[in-house]
Amino acid sequence: FILPIPNERLQNTSGNEWAADLIVGRLLKNGGREMLNANVYALQAGLFPGAIGIPRENDLRFYTEQRQPRVPMQDVQHYRMTYKRDQRHENGWFHFDLGWQWNDRRELSPPHAHGYIKSDPNDTEALAMSLHTLSFRLREEMDANEAGLQWEYGADASAQFQKVDGFEYLVPAYQRYQAGAFGLLRWKPNKTSSYSLSLRADGAYHESQEEFRQWFGAPDSMYMRSPHVEKRFFNVVYGFSWSHQIDELQSAYAHIGRSFRFPVAAELASNGVHHGTFRHELGDPSINAEHGHQLDLGWSYRSDVLSLKLSGFAAYFNNFIYLSPSGRFSPLPDAGQIYRYRQDRVWTHGTELSVHYPFLQNWEWTGLLEYTYAQNLRSQLPLPFIPPLLVRNKLEWSKAGWTASGEWVAAAAQFRTDRNEEETPAYQLIHLGLSKEWGDFLLGIALRNALNTVYLNHLSRYRILNLPEQGRNLIIRASYSF
Repeated sequence: FILPIPNERLQNTSGNEWAADLIVGRLLKNGGREMLNANVYALQAGLFPGAIGIPRENDLRFYTEQRQPRVPMQDVQHYRMTYKRDQRHENGWFHFDLGWQWNDRRELSPPHAHGYIKSDPNDTEALAMSLHTLSFRLREEMDANEAGLQWEYGADASAQFQKVDGFEYLVPAYQRYQAGAFGLLRWKPNKTSSYSLSLRADGAYHESQEEFRQWFGAPDSMYMRSPHVEKRFFNVVYGFSWSHQIDELQSAYAHIGRSFRFPVAAELASNGVHHGTFRHELGDPSINAEHGHQLDLGWSYRSDVLSLKLSGFAAYFNNFIYLSPSGRFSPLPDAGQIYRYRQDRVWTHGTELSVHYPFLQNWEWTGLLEYTYAQNLRSQLPLPFIPPLLVRNKLEWSKAGWTASGEWVAAAAQFRTDRNEEETPAYQLIHLGLSKEWGDFLLGIALRNALNTVYLNHLSRYRILNLPEQGRNLIIRASYSF
């Protein structure tokens, strides 16, 4: 069915956020430094009621205050402290980093909107996730010797602990430990060429708890949403890099290596509606660490009148982890099809070209082209959620503190989609901007989507709802640097 959008405005999608950051430090002998950084971030944002819970037309008509979020909503608080020390010694540098983070996230929603008819209507805590992370890193960087050889080596480790609560379920409570050691050898035989060889070994332990939740409409029932998962991982990777200054204007680089990634808790044991993406996501406890081989190439040209950068990559994964639309409907009343985490052999490659051309006295043109190709070698179908070909062209004029700009953005249609994934048509956008700078003060105005084009973004979380992106919108910005 199709839900109406009153006044062409997505209700309850406003929010409030604030952040504070404090940095203190001191200089050490021989050019070293020591810093302590404390950061606090808070977000309170509404969730579109047309996609949270069982869709109902009445839920879209009772929001009169456009700038004040209300239930359903998300409440996020993030605290972070880091300590960093860089110490110079006789033969190089010693670096030490220590960090702590606490991410506390809650989603509030009326239980009846998710099918919990017999639950207390005042119990609106749908999801509560509290994640603590501890981490440290040691690294020593030696000075280059007479032959141009330079060593760097170190170790790092982290520990994570998550608790969950609420009448809904997405990911389990878990604990996770990870540690690794690495070595890097650089060789610069002359002023124009350099080489590097790297080796890294990592191990990880992950354990998530067995989780049960009440089944909607049956307050006395308990349903297992995810099993107990205990996994151990170990991996060794390597890399080789080369860079060369061809002449005064041109340079090139290349990198080839083996990569890996340990699966996260959501990929192993999620089983619920992710309200940030409007999907029922289902993990797989049998997923193992992802392995791949990749090649990166790049070339650049820089002069007073023209800058060019061309880069490309290619990668093969024998067990790439990705989220795939299954075509199977969710048993939950407030979800559509299930998206499952899978592993398959995958080939991917892509390229990026950027151009910067200043001309006349106050004008400059910037162009960008991006393209990514990804193929599932088992199913012989494209991978899901791959961006289409994108082209950007921006023309800018500046003089005496004034800056005016116009940008044309063109995205090709994305027809290379996975089974059960929607195709997305092409679109073109025009953005305009004007700003004035007075010393440390800047005032700017930007008109985004100036032609009020109706379009869908293939990677947007609203794509699954067939909701277009923002129409013509005005952004006013003021900033002061001190």
